[in-house]
Amino acid sequence: MSTITPITQVTAQPKTVSRAKSASEAAAAEAEKEARTRVVQAQQTTAVAEKEMADRIEHLRDEFEKQYTFESTRLENSLESQKQKGYENLRELRRSMQTEIERVRREGERQLQDMNDYYATTIYRTEKDGNSHLRNTLEKQAIQMNFEENQAQANLDEVRLNSSDRITNFVEQSNAKFAEVSESNRKEFDRMRMNASDAGSESSKRLQEKYANTERQHDETIQKLNTRANNHIKQIRQETSHKLSAYSSRQKDPFYKLLDINARFKDSGDYYELTATIPEHEQQSVSVSVKGDNIVLAGYRRNEEKLDLGEGHKKSSASFQAFNESFPLASSIDKARISKQFDGDKMTVIVPKKNTVPPVNTPKRASEPPARVERPKFPENLNPYKPEDGPRTSKPLT
Repeated sequence: MSTITPITQVTAQPKTVSRAKSASEAAAAEAEKEARTRVVQAQQTTAVAEKEMADRIEHLRDEFEKQYTFESTRLENSLESQKQKGYENLRELRRSMQTEIERVRREGERQLQDMNDYYATTIYRTEKDGNSHLRNTLEKQAIQMNFEENQAQANLDEVRLNSSDRITNFVEQSNAKFAEVSESNRKEFDRMRMNASDAGSESSKRLQEKYANTERQHDETIQKLNTRANNHIKQIRQETSHKLSAYSSRQKDPFYKLLDINARFKDSGDYYELTATIPEHEQQSVSVSVKGDNIVLAGYRRNEEKLDLGEGHKKSSASFQAFNESFPLASSIDKARISKQFDGDKMTVIVPKKNTVPPVNTPKRASEPPARVERPKFPENLNPYKPEDGPRTSKPLT
């Protein structure tokens, strides 16, 4: 019995280990299967999320294109509205300034006429009052002299009755008194006449001063209105010019358009022929070169403008535009024998192929008028300098 028990224990231990190993492998397989299931689900979720993200991006792209189209249309309408409002405000300001200047001129003329009428009436009234007062004074003096003469005659008669001496004395006294009164009346008359003359001169002088002051104020008012109107018009022109340059559509501006020089390139067998339309005033700035397997036609244009706005205010602008056009070369060429000729506005470039003889190109000059540089178009409220107007001078804005 004691020998059998250890053997039984030894044989039972591997079975327990085998069962534990089988359970562990089953759990590992189950975990692996569950992990694979989760991976598949995660891939499906990722695919769904990617599809939703792509749909959302496409939707956002469509919304952005619609918004861009709407904003472009709204910006063009706003530009046109701003342009029309600027021109309308300018015309309305001119009309209002002309109306205001005309009203101020009529008001000044009316005030000047009223002032002239007032001082003419004042002078007439002063002269009339002075003459009336003078007549009244003379009448009073005449009455007083007549009364005194009568009184003197009565006294004289009475004294003559009493005493010849007394009559003589009284006559002398009366004559002296009469002379004194006459002298006093004469002095009073001269004084009143001088006062009336001084009053007339003073009134005329005040009238002239008032007239000069009124005329000076009228001129100053018109000058201030003209200055303010010119400044306002100048400000509106500058604002309108800035708005037009800031909001003008790039599609309507030749500066942003692709330049087409009507270039043509063809294979003529032993050589290539390149033709283009280049104005005569730009032919000096055009070049032809070979870069790799391409022939490149390049050039540039430059333009400068200056504008004198008056009172030391000047404005200038400069534009520069470069262009190039390239064509592929299907075979090797001889760079040393490339030739370029002009016939009016037409440029012809001969590019010989290697081991060939280039053609002799002697184009005839067509009897065409020389090309003229077209001046840029300015807004109507600006007056650019023209050579036919004569020497450039400073002109104030109107």
